[in-house]
Amino acid sequence: MNKLTEALFNHQLPADLAASQQLNRQLLELVAQLEQRIAELEDTAGSGSSSRNSSKPPSQDSPEQRAKREKKPKSTRKQGAQPGHQGHQRIRVELSATDEQVHYYPDTQCTC
Repeated sequence: MNKLTEALFNHQLPADLAASQQLNRQLLELVAQLEQRIAELEDTAGSGSSSRNSSKPPSQDSPEQRAKREKKPKSTRKQGAQPGHQGHQRIRVELSATDEQVHYYPDTQCTC
């Protein structure tokens, strides 16, 4: 906080007309400076904000910003299990080692 606003918050108002006019000029200059600063901040914040430098989701990026995105390099590996991968499956049990065998059939038959 600068000296001018500090004096105003402490209720130290000028006593004569000349001092009041001087204070008014200072306040108008301060308002003009703050308006200019706000305009600069709005320009820098609005134009360059994307999902990479703000909390916006990627779906709100402009088409230009999407075109500038770095593309992931294509993988050289095939989809699925890679050679040498040990599978994960249940061990098949012989029918003689089971207690009972239950067959499940659908209640209705499809006409297709």
